[in-house]
Amino acid sequence: MKSNEKLKSHNELKLMTDYEKLNTAFALFLVIGFIMLFINWKIALLLFTLSISTIIYASKKYPEEHKKFMEQKSTKQNNAMNLKISNAIKTNFKFYTITHIQGIEELKQFEKCEISISDTDVSFDKKDNFLASFNYDELKQCVLYEEVSQEYKDKNPLCRAIVGGIILGPVGAAIGGISGIAPTIKEKKNYYLEFEFIDNDIMENIIIGGDFAVLEEIRKQIANK
Repeated sequence: MKSNEKLKSHNELKLMTDYEKLNTAFALFLVIGFIMLFINWKIALLLFTLSISTIIYASKKYPEEHKKFMEQKSTKQNNAMNLKISNAIKTNFKFYTITHIQGIEELKQFEKCEISISDTDVSFDKKDNFLASFNYDELKQCVLYEEVSQEYKDKNPLCRAIVGGIILGPVGAAIGGISGIAPTIKEKKNYYLEFEFIDNDIMENIIIGGDFAVLEEIRKQIANK
């Protein structure tokens, strides 16, 4: 019984080896044919014909081996593609949901979208639709701003001003001052990230809004590129 199984396994291995030889001949004829295109197109045509004939002959003479080979090839390609996509998502790309303020024509003010940061560029998308992108060499600076909004509890506005400067250092004083404000005044802070480009004639500055932690992480991601 074991002897029969061993013989069967040996025969299957031999058939697979014979098929692989024909498959190698197919690839060889194909490669040489492409080279001969620049030398003699008639010989190239003959080699292409031999290549096609070889793979057809191999698939008919060794149908099981051909099917197994194509399945293995397809599985390897799919695994490689899935690994590539997985690695890209895990290591090369960072995705964030932000609020558009200005700079992207396809979006309205305060409309939500996705920003993705890769090793080479930054892009904006919405529902898998590409909207805009820029490379890091096009970017002059990326600045984080704080906006202080003050109002009475009955919602009547008192003052509204963007506090100057990057928020990493001491924050500038709000217009009109804050000291001595009565307890009836409510204060709210908003945060914005501005992308300023080297050539403003080609690209309008893009401003996005969001939580401070998210915008600061985006700023750091870009600063480290």
